[in-house]
Amino acid sequence: MGKEPTQKDLNIFMRWARCLQSPVDMASLAWFRIVFGGALLAQTLLFGQYISSDGRWLGTHFHFSFVGFSWLHPWPAGGMFWHLCVLGLLAFCVMIGFCYQITSTLCFIAYTYVFLLDKSTYQNHWYLLSLIAFLMVFIPAGRAASVDAWLCPKRACTTIPRWTIWALRIQIGIPFFFGGIAKLHPDWLSGEPMRMILSQKTDFPIIGSLFNEPWMAYLYSYSGVLLDLLVVPFLLWRPTRMAAYLVALMFHLSNLIMFPEIGVFPWFMIGATTIFFEPKWPRSLTYIFRRTTHSLDTLPDSPTPECHAGNNHFLVLFAIYFAVQSGLPLRHWLYPGDVNWTQEGNDFAWRMKMTHVRSRAQFYATDPTNHKTWEINPMDYMVMGQLVNMRSRPAMILQFASAVAHDLQRKGHHTIEVRAKVAVSLNGRRSQMLIDPTVDLAAKPRNHLPTRWINPLSIPLVQRFDRKRYEQHFSRTAIEMTNLGLMEKAEAVQADHYGQVAKAEHHLSQAIKHFRQALHLNPESVTAHKQLATILQSGGKLDLAIAHWVYLLRNQPEDADAHNNLAIALMNKGHFAAALQHFQQAIEIRPQWATPHNGIAWVLASNPDKAVHNPSQAMHHAQRAAELSGHADASILDTLAVAYAATDQFHTAIQVAKNARNLAIQNNQPQVVLEIESRLKLYEHLKTNGTGTQQPSHP
Repeated sequence: MGKEPTQKDLNIFMRWARCLQSPVDMASLAWFRIVFGGALLAQTLLFGQYISSDGRWLGTHFHFSFVGFSWLHPWPAGGMFWHLCVLGLLAFCVMIGFCYQITSTLCFIAYTYVFLLDKSTYQNHWYLLSLIAFLMVFIPAGRAASVDAWLCPKRACTTIPRWTIWALRIQIGIPFFFGGIAKLHPDWLSGEPMRMILSQKTDFPIIGSLFNEPWMAYLYSYSGVLLDLLVVPFLLWRPTRMAAYLVALMFHLSNLIMFPEIGVFPWFMIGATTIFFEPKWPRSLTYIFRRTTHSLDTLPDSPTPECHAGNNHFLVLFAIYFAVQSGLPLRHWLYPGDVNWTQEGNDFAWRMKMTHVRSRAQFYATDPTNHKTWEINPMDYMVMGQLVNMRSRPAMILQFASAVAHDLQRKGHHTIEVRAKVAVSLNGRRSQMLIDPTVDLAAKPRNHLPTRWINPLSIPLVQRFDRKRYEQHFSRTAIEMTNLGLMEKAEAVQADHYGQVAKAEHHLSQAIKHFRQALHLNPESVTAHKQLATILQSGGKLDLAIAHWVYLLRNQPEDADAHNNLAIALMNKGHFAAALQHFQQAIEIRPQWATPHNGIAWVLASNPDKAVHNPSQAMHHAQRAAELSGHADASILDTLAVAYAATDQFHTAIQVAKNARNLAIQNNQPQVVLEIESRLKLYEHLKTNGTGTQQPSHP
């Protein structure tokens, strides 16, 4: 028998219950309702764009369902668009407070339906909006600054039970707190994946040029931990509240610029975080509440009957709800292995931006009755966005394998086995096999139990460059040159060495400084010119890169790589005649090299200028490039498709482009896949409607 609660325990509970039921000004709650409804309306509009551009919710593709929700399916035909229209209308009604009790309930159901349709679209902020929508069903936020209060003044009120404010505060605080806990991970504290993310965001305003500095990754990583863990306590403490809000404001604005894919979420959080302010704060900014509520000068001693929401039993249920919310982010400790690798317990856990993965996946089906094995193309079942998300998530890989088995069984294979070879690079590590390639995934159950066929993460997070080996090599070289009396040359070699190390460790700004120092000491350094030109060209500084390539070729005119890279830079600057000249020189030096043939083919096939456009020559070079590459390069096959399209052979162009797309998928080149798919649509349009003057854009 458990211990019975004492009278003292009951008294403490009753004091807490009375405190949570005590009335507070509902002005901030009404403001929160407006912000939430507006954010949900904006998110619904983004959903519409998502459907148009992605297509995974149109009911024509395979869907990754959450465990227990496989019965959910997209509406047939154009039903999803009508669903979003209704959801948008409901969100607008919540925002203005019209029929709030009904519309908030329907809004939660309609939004959560969309959220649960496909696991591959999971985002933490979509999940948070669903949870808040659930809470808003039980919070009478439509009693002030609303159409309901205007239509029925008797139901309008100025106060609300304190627990309604605290429920929203806790719900918003949970992602911050558990996001901070998740960041206490060895990878995050080592600067990954922020180092990799920042290196791709150097166009960030003002400070983007510093993103390749090694200290910047640590600054972002550790400040992220501190912000997540401390921002909520500081928002709750009045002396630090405004400072904490300003820090949160800068954080959300920074995310808005750095991660545009998160949509309206930063704007929502900027408005929603004000729930931590004093409940009456909106009254100092607006008089909107005067039209729909009683006098604002004083608060009644207790909430009006209409605004009294819930009882003590209701508070217990909410306590259980938040206990579950607190337990879900910690459940990954019940599974073996690193959650960043296994992904078991990762969903609904507020593990934001914890991983940066590169992955490749190949699926094979085997019919044991005849022992025949063939490769499965995932793009026959899903869109690119689903594939990219699936390749690093074992649970989704299992679900897809099961779907493939059922599909093949429907097509006449009574028994089918499905296996996968999945290689994943986590946060910059070398790739390793994610799952056991010998396991028949079609025979494995789908549940929440630990998965035994996931390979343990065996590659540690170490520098991806052998600094020690290079240190030893260049030190010996410098000593030898110093002994020969070539002190200045030795210093140039040392500067060149530091540049090589910095480049290999992705500290590109430091690498540029070292290579420039090497050139200052030895202007004829071939390595420094090449490395500096390569870095500048990859960073979009084409004029500077061209200058280095030209200087290098002046001293080494037989350098085929330099001719090819200079041609690419000139092509990107629009100097096509000069680009063709250098591509041709690269071919003369290395006749069996496919890359310059591909460059010439692209310029001649895609350029609309009649002085440059030459489809027949483009076809010659494109076919030669494909032959030299063994038809194993997706970009070269893409150029070949463009050449076929330039000669009005659209049927062949479509077939070649599809082959290029499948090859790019196998080689984990999502950007190339997207570019090829956009050109495929153009070929299909031109095949149906006749030729036109539109040329493919440069990849």
